[in-house]
Amino acid sequence: MARLPAHPRRLLFVAPRWASVAGGSEALIRAFAEQLSQRDGFAVEVATTTATNTLTWANDYPTGMSRDQSLSVHRFPVRAPTRMARQLDRHLSDYPGIRRRLSRLDCTNPTVRSPALADFVHKAGRLRDSR
Repeated sequence: MARLPAHPRRLLFVAPRWASVAGGSEALIRAFAEQLSQRDGFAVEVATTTATNTLTWANDYPTGMSRDQSLSVHRFPVRAPTRMARQLDRHLSDYPGIRRRLSRLDCTNPTVRSPALADFVHKAGRLRDSR
């Protein structure tokens, strides 16, 4: 049987969103994080944005640290969405089916812009087990 390290392995999962409305990649990350957090020898944290909608990337959650079951979740604000994304969201408000499909495609704003999240990951990476 393998021996556990003397100190817990510190893991940081990074997800663009962390909410019950999150999509497939977020669900997979959540499953991994929750499973590992239940094992001895692992200290698991999550870094994410305050957004829930991939069409607008609006800041829906407060920034800061919170608990989600056994996980510490660090939320960071997203920069304002592009003008195009705001206009498209406003025009599609009467068409929720189309809005959901476009949100899944993430065609209006393909990158999450959160400098605070990037800075946290950069600094925190030195404190985590990244090997």
